[in-house]
Amino acid sequence: MKMKRNDKCWCNSGKKYKHCHYGRKDESPISKGEAIDFSKRNSQRKGCYVPEEMKLSCSNKIINAHTISKSGSLMAIADSSNHVFGLKIDLPNLIKNNGKLIPEKIGINQASTFKGFCSTHDKALFSCIEDKDFIGDDEQCFALMYRSVAKEIYAKEGSLNHADFIKAGDKGKDIAQQFLFRNLLTEIKLL
Repeated sequence: MKMKRNDKCWCNSGKKYKHCHYGRKDESPISKGEAIDFSKRNSQRKGCYVPEEMKLSCSNKIINAHTISKSGSLMAIADSSNHVFGLKIDLPNLIKNNGKLIPEKIGINQASTFKGFCSTHDKALFSCIEDKDFIGDDEQCFALMYRSVAKEIYAKEGSLNHADFIKAGDKGKDIAQQFLFRNLLTEIKLL
């Protein structure tokens, strides 16, 4: 396959070859360390998942927001050392466990958390389920649903970030390997 620099790239990115895969085989491949660093940064990214009109009152102190009520649920299932079993799904743990997801003890302050709300909004939105007995009223049910949706959006954004990172996985490979890699990404719906 002979491509000119200004041709559309063979990978169907819509970019010109010179701005896409031209010289890709000469680039440094992604190292294991780079992949681990990216995975850690991606899993620790922060944001406050409130509507835009509420963002002006953010405290800018992003906390570990619980997806499961710590006081109501996690404490009830914790062992005597305040730990529960959970999954730590990140690249370092997958490498450590040979690709297997193995439940491990996690302290209740870290269990089932994500960095998805500032301290001000977490308290304002979720005190109705954290600081009160659960009675299932509209406010509590909405708070549970809202927190679940925010966590899901956070997870989906993380997946998109990983997909973008993975797309550079053909750096340093010859054209045949690049082509096979792109076909694999197409098969698993990352392209």
